Amino acid sequence: MIFAQIGHVVSFLYIIQLLSKQNVMNPAPLFLLIIFTALIGSSCQNDITDPPEELNQILESTHFTYELSEGDWIDTTWQEKYHHWLMDTLDVTLNEKLVYKKYLNRNHLKAHTGKSTNGFAEVGTPTFHTIWYADNHESVHSVVTLTIGHPPALFNEGIAVAHQADYGLYPEFVPTWNGDDFHMLSKTHRHNDLPPLNELLESSSFFNFDQNMTYPVAGSFTRYLIDTYGIDKMKAFISISDFYDAGESVRINFESTYPISVDDSWENWLDFIDEY
Repeated sequence: MIFAQIGHVVSFLYIIQLLSKQNVMNPAPLFLLIIFTALIGSSCQNDITDPPEELNQILESTHFTYELSEGDWIDTTWQEKYHHWLMDTLDVTLNEKLVYKKYLNRNHLKAHTGKSTNGFAEVGTPTFHTIWYADNHESVHSVVTLTIGHPPALFNEGIAVAHQADYGLYPEFVPTWNGDDFHMLSKTHRHNDLPPLNELLESSSFFNFDQNMTYPVAGSFTRYLIDTYGIDKMKAFISISDFYDAGESVRINFESTYPISVDDSWENWLDFIDEY
């Protein structure tokens, strides 16, 4: 319950930050009220009913259909602006709305989907599931798998993290790993627990490691490739890849797209983060 309360407080702090940046109001008096509300509200939300509360509140925006429980909320304004930024950055078009299924917390999501996670996307469909009031990760998976492809985990999670714009830095869209610079995090892992590329190339082995290490590393490596060779090369590679590709297939597909092998590009990325 404590972690659920912290999650609500952090979300509200982001909102306070946004309000103060935009000079909407003086956030100081509102801060105490929000903390109080978050602490009380989260304890109620953690008690999932049996059957669990339905996602019976339907909201619509230009690019999303939102499904959430009565009394819950989503920052639809931020989500639409983020979506515009994402589509422009990836240089893709999508002619259908994404379906944003919002849950009260992990227990609520698990009760509905059977999955114990903060969120996931239904690959190749417009539907994703999340516990967050604004999504900057699962929606990327939905867009990428619908418009480009579904690559091995290193690049699948990599392209999501590489476009995981920090909610707290709005109105700028700056990708981070939960507020931290993923290049700096990778530099730390580089000299501690970073496994060799061979152990990350295949999706099955990628998930053998702590996601708090692999996700920012994947985001940093993918962002390095995009910044070095352009988004079109990354899209071309993803389009001929499959999530279940064996390591050798990943190497062949990479080298057929890039002017360098994936192993050499990994070494160049290691040099990049060393000097970062």
